[in-house]
Amino acid sequence: MVTRLAPSLAARQTVWILVGIATMVAVLVFPRPVIWLKRYKYTWAMLGLLLVMATVAIGKDPNQSGARLWLGFGGVLFQPSELLKVLLAIFLAAYMDDKRELLSGAVYRVGPLRLPPLPYLGPLVVIWGVSVLVLFGQRDLGPAFLIFGVFLAMLYVASSRAIYVWGGLAMFGAAFILAVQLIKHAAVRVSIWLNPWADPQGSAYQLVQSLVAIANGGVLGTGLGYGRPDLIPAVHTDFPFAAMAEELGMAGVLA
Repeated sequence: MVTRLAPSLAARQTVWILVGIATMVAVLVFPRPVIWLKRYKYTWAMLGLLLVMATVAIGKDPNQSGARLWLGFGGVLFQPSELLKVLLAIFLAAYMDDKRELLSGAVYRVGPLRLPPLPYLGPLVVIWGVSVLVLFGQRDLGPAFLIFGVFLAMLYVASSRAIYVWGGLAMFGAAFILAVQLIKHAAVRVSIWLNPWADPQGSAYQLVQSLVAIANGGVLGTGLGYGRPDLIPAVHTDFPFAAMAEELGMAGVLA
């Protein structure tokens, strides 16, 4: 589908798919001790942060989106935020493994709440907080919220304490409201999600066109190659599903 929608990207997509599959197979077939990942946990976290921060000075904007979120040379580009997700997960796993008993214990009381030793939460909160703030500063909200969720999930697994989840969800809600208030394109995204038909020829044009394409496909679709994906702007980026739904129908994409 990518070959048809954006022929110039087909070779690049194929190469990266093969690299990803090869890496996955290598990790599964040739297991190695991972203690070295744990030993240098702070190094991995700082490396991820430095790469993301580097986009502020030397970042590229290949999609003309207004945000310089990419690094690369000679036409080979990557998003540091994608690498940060992995490196931060390594740091969180290593740190929580070291402090599991302390994080699951409770030594402080604030009213009815029993809190863990706060000093041991400090490094976690600082590195996670800086990561989220850097991504927010770049207006790269997707990875910011994903890292937020990963942090909460891992903290709960390490400590088995539900208070982390409830407290984190409250912080998540506050961060979401703050992002919508302070970041214009986030507010636009939310508004067109709530009601794309309010501005079908403007900010919601791509979303409305994709919904029309899905509706046009019906149950069985128009037939492979007989749709009009060209009517959806930038269909090859986030909307190939709409193109497939139009031609294969809901039966095809559900299958």
